[in-house]
Amino acid sequence: MKDSKRGLKINEVVCGGFTVGWYGETRNNKRVVKVMCFYLDGTVNMYMRPLDGVTVTVDLEEMKIIGFWDRITFPMPKAEGTEYRESEQKPPFLPPLKKITIDSLSNQTDQASR
Repeated sequence: MKDSKRGLKINEVVCGGFTVGWYGETRNNKRVVKVMCFYLDGTVNMYMRPLDGVTVTVDLEEMKIIGFWDRITFPMPKAEGTEYRESEQKPPFLPPLKKITIDSLSNQTDQASR
């Protein structure tokens, strides 16, 4: 990825292999994975900021990139409001949930009590 095309900080790009599959006869006997990339820059929730339009195909046996496509540029979602860690949450909070216990008794169906 070129820094100039999308205006991204390359050290904030994170990629991971998520899919396997068939990618044509020429790669029939190889372990190949498609890699999805995400942009952090201001958030730890990378899944909220995918680099749509970028596809990378990697040969896992040779550990080489065998395909790279950067087809289209979509607007990058904002990083604000994507925090999911409990320690970083800010009020207002919802009321606490009611406690629940589940008892499994032998020879009886499961019962739930509050």
